[in-house]
Amino acid sequence: MANLLDWNTLHHKVQAYLDPENGIDKPQKAFPILMVATLLNVSDEEAEDAITDGSMDRGVDAVYVDDRDGRNSIHIFQFKYADTFENTKKNFPSNEIDKLVSFFDDLLDLNKSLEKTCNPILWNKIKEIWAALEKSNPSIEVHFCGNTMEMQNGEKERANASLSKYKYFNVHHHSLDTIVNYFVERKNSV
Repeated sequence: MANLLDWNTLHHKVQAYLDPENGIDKPQKAFPILMVATLLNVSDEEAEDAITDGSMDRGVDAVYVDDRDGRNSIHIFQFKYADTFENTKKNFPSNEIDKLVSFFDDLLDLNKSLEKTCNPILWNKIKEIWAALEKSNPSIEVHFCGNTMEMQNGEKERANASLSKYKYFNVHHHSLDTIVNYFVERKNSV
């Protein structure tokens, strides 16, 4: 179980990503950039370009289409950032599962009305996704990522089951524990 040292480790990394002059003025905006850059091993600029969070985001906070080295992986992220150590003891909220399922139903049906139900940044990412889906061997990687505990087991199972109805989907749950372990493992491998 994560402790105060774990929270501080991640919190200081998030603080380093704050850039008020460029609109990254709170940890909730810095955390997604740090996590996309770290988990996908992309530049901070590429990570920032992946962010779709905002009004009408359909539960999708970031999209990164990875075509490096012949890959065809579409990464969809949902982020939650707790401002205090006490709040990290809460489970990742599961209320976004249904939004994501609805989004994927529309996405995989090539529903053109998506343009009216999402923000312009997400709409551009949807067009990138559709182009990637026309290529061979696509995979869709769904990331629930927060500096909290994972979803409660029943909700985690519901998320996995709801998204497993689609072929080529992989669901990843990133909690404070797993995120800090990832940073420690990377540090030790250098």
